[in-house]
Amino acid sequence: MLFVNYDIRSEIKVLRLSLEVSWLIRKTMSSSIFYSLESALATLVQVQRYPEVQKLLNICKETGILKEFNGRYLHVETSDKCKTESAPFIVIEGLDGTGKTTITDKIQQKYRMRAMQTPPAEISDFRDFFDGQSESVKRAYYSLGNYLAVNNVLKCAEPVIMVRFWHSTAAYALGYTTDEEKLKNVNLDWPHDLLQPNLVLLLFVSEEERVRRHATRLLRTNTPEEQSLAKNQIFRDRIIDVYRRIKGPRFCEINADASMEEIENRIFEMLELNFPALRS
Repeated sequence: MLFVNYDIRSEIKVLRLSLEVSWLIRKTMSSSIFYSLESALATLVQVQRYPEVQKLLNICKETGILKEFNGRYLHVETSDKCKTESAPFIVIEGLDGTGKTTITDKIQQKYRMRAMQTPPAEISDFRDFFDGQSESVKRAYYSLGNYLAVNNVLKCAEPVIMVRFWHSTAAYALGYTTDEEKLKNVNLDWPHDLLQPNLVLLLFVSEEERVRRHATRLLRTNTPEEQSLAKNQIFRDRIIDVYRRIKGPRFCEINADASMEEIENRIFEMLELNFPALRS
């Protein structure tokens, strides 16, 4: 009987240890992924001494997504707001060389959508500065950019098409991870206070086609991440894996190996099927 009790206590200890390890893995892996605006702000205020960071925070206050109270920055939440099916918010994701910009332009023109991107124009001048900071500060900047973009989306009465959003923010934060076991345990739930798109389209192509399309762009590739994407197969595979595992908005993969006309027609058909109001 004593042996059984000891056995049970041992199993409980093992279970607790397993849960603690799992929690630590998720926490470590998620250290550069922010699941709320306030968590990104907590990182940015630690480096508030930099003029660029202070300017960034001031822009957020001016746009109304933040308010300052007793020296603290608080999020003015808009998570209860949404874009309607008649004027949807659609995001185009994918690796470089998959045709995101071309497809976005075609969709924007056909359906008279408002085209947007992240980081939004009002903070894009700070991109070089934040790309040179620590990983957590850099990711906090890109996360905050998503919330500023949402603020712009919600001001639009017309449909919105956006190149890159939270899928890319999370995927690139995890792109350099070398521990595959840790990657499997990371939390990829959509942030509770961030507007979900009505639809996310992930464009993917075969590696041969991607290389062909990207060949003429390599010299114009600016960031270290884009260079890694151009040269590193494991990095590319990991990015795509994270895209697919994110839980939240409606998500659809589009094989973009076909001709541009075929891809366009396939996407137009899908959009009009899901959002009939776009046909008018």
